[in-house]
Amino acid sequence: MIDPGHGGEDPGAIGKYGTLEKNVSLSISKNLNKLINSDKKMKSYMTRKEDKFISLNERLSKTYQTKANLLVSIHANSCRNRNAVGSSVFVSSFNDRRSFYSNNILKDYFYFKNQKVNRNQTIKLKTIQDSFKLGNFILKKISKINKLHKREVETANFIILGIPEIPSVLVETAFISNIEEEKKLNKLQFQKKIAESIFQGIKIYSETNLKNL
Repeated sequence: MIDPGHGGEDPGAIGKYGTLEKNVSLSISKNLNKLINSDKKMKSYMTRKEDKFISLNERLSKTYQTKANLLVSIHANSCRNRNAVGSSVFVSSFNDRRSFYSNNILKDYFYFKNQKVNRNQTIKLKTIQDSFKLGNFILKKISKINKLHKREVETANFIILGIPEIPSVLVETAFISNIEEEKKLNKLQFQKKIAESIFQGIKIYSETNLKNL
């Protein structure tokens, strides 16, 4: 499932020259959708295909209905500091109290013998572990075409990343609040390169982790 952030009455972040995050995320998502569906081994859906407001509940519901086994949410970052630049990839943290900032931390926590977790927590831990794998593949590919805001996959409690059963990532493609990156985000060539990078990351992950699905 490809989730183009924002839409309709919700424009998302707005660049200095009026670029709307909702438009950028939709354009990149459409390119990604085309790439995935051109691969005979994969099929993709989109939470929205037009400039339309879709609630978070609807986005999650669509993901369940299509029985998707991956979710990628596409966004453009924004910051008061207009010097902030770079692409980022986020995955869900386990809960509001603790975030996992590396695969090693997650691995240690997941196999901690004295930690008692119920089935849902176990599923979520495994899903976050897989989300890190997917996120790392995507981040590595994006690093070849754009600066990274941080060198590692980050964590956040975004609702769209909250499905316990499937690996989910949120890609902040670039800082729309930065003048130079706003210009990039408006260029179709850059949008296509970002989509291609995300696609390649998904493809590597799918080939190594989804063989039995």
